[in-house]
Amino acid sequence: MAIRGPGVEARFGAATGIGDAKLETRARSLAEMARPFVKEFVDFEMEPDFLKELESNITAFTQAVADHKASRAAHASTTQLIDAAMERALTILAELDPITENKLGGNTGLQLKWENVRRVEKRWIYKKTKEKTPLVTAA
Repeated sequence: MAIRGPGVEARFGAATGIGDAKLETRARSLAEMARPFVKEFVDFEMEPDFLKELESNITAFTQAVADHKASRAAHASTTQLIDAAMERALTILAELDPITENKLGGNTGLQLKWENVRRVEKRWIYKKTKEKTPLVTAA
């Protein structure tokens, strides 16, 4: 089509390296710009309902982006809940240690069993970005 119609390539050329929101906007814009040229596109072997399919794909893309954002938010929220629960559990365990020691009253065998069963597997510690400290230069 670019050979027959000058400016077609510039108008309908591919966009690369843009984010999801701009990609969606670009796709909607292309669909609107293509409406007056449906016959020309069909002449170049596009399906007659290609605009309907494009709009369906745009809707599916928009939903996929929204679902992805929602799942990331849910993941972050769940991670925070797990971290909070782990902190509570470790606090309770720290409180339980002296109580158990007092209760077992020097029974070495039971104390060894307690130490064995109260072991907590190594916690995952997420690497957090360190705050950058400004360099201080001597004057």
